[in-house]
Amino acid sequence: MKLRKRQVLFVGLGNPLRSDDTAGLLIIDRILEFPLSENWKAVKCYQTPENYLDALSKGKHDVIVFIDTVQGIEENYRIYEKEEIRDFSFSTHSFGLASIIDFLNRKKRFEIYLVGLRPAVLSLGTTLSLEMKRIIETIVKGFERECRK
Repeated sequence: MKLRKRQVLFVGLGNPLRSDDTAGLLIIDRILEFPLSENWKAVKCYQTPENYLDALSKGKHDVIVFIDTVQGIEENYRIYEKEEIRDFSFSTHSFGLASIIDFLNRKKRFEIYLVGLRPAVLSLGTTLSLEMKRIIETIVKGFERECRK
């Protein structure tokens, strides 16, 4: 996923009251701390990305990177391409990401990715697991390197 010179919209998903599920939102907070180029934008959609369809479908961006927890993956994180996302039913959102992607692609042909993060704890609470803290650091460092190239 080469992003440096692309028009990218990062989209954080998650529930800030469900422990590790807040990771996508926290990564967006960290990305917004970078000295971002005007090509990179970021938005937090929480657990209702369908409420942000207008913002997601409009703008200069041609790449959308969703960041969310994905239950049942073996690796700490994985980057999914949009064709792979269609086969999942892991979403806790009102609309699954496949439906969101279908809507977005009717508006414009976006290159879409999901950075799926493996949660260790999804119980009620605001404390992140140590594993998720490490995953977040890895992801943030990767995006920061890409931003500075």
